[in-house]
Amino acid sequence: KCWGLGTEGQLGDGSSEDSPDTPVVVPLGGLRAEAVACGRKHACAVLSETQSVKCWGSDYGNLPVAVPNPAGVTAWTMIRAGGFHTCALDQLGRVWCFGKGKQGQLGDGRKSDSPTTMVQVSALNGATRLEAGEDFACATVGLSLFCWGGNFAGRTGQANRTRSFASPVAVPGFLPSPVFSS
Repeated sequence: KCWGLGTEGQLGDGSSEDSPDTPVVVPLGGLRAEAVACGRKHACAVLSETQSVKCWGSDYGNLPVAVPNPAGVTAWTMIRAGGFHTCALDQLGRVWCFGKGKQGQLGDGRKSDSPTTMVQVSALNGATRLEAGEDFACATVGLSLFCWGGNFAGRTGQANRTRSFASPVAVPGFLPSPVFSS
């Protein structure tokens, strides 16, 4: 169920009406959402029975639409939404992103959008944790933290705060804490 603003279809119930107090049912074809991630004006869910992803709102419309799994992906362990992009961690520790990408937040080496096709984040394998922000994302691999996308105010942990990164860059001096470990 979802509630709140609905002007961009982000409630997923087929309308563009707000529902600030009453949760509305998101029709998922009788399937159960195992995980849900909410961005600024969209949401995505991993469906437990099929391990498929459905998204609604902003670029997807006011009803859930399927975002096809990449070849070889049989399960998702984590899904996170940024402002207008979404990233998911697969069963092999690979990160896949889709949505808006003008700041490099899809992590595939380009600064372009991929609304409903998941692209693999470049040179990042064995990830165990994933988070997404407004126009960036980060993942842990072993004891290292890698981030990509917009670096406004140092979001990706890099000294050059005017540059965005279309591929993962290591965050210098990162030491994992119990809060961020899996």
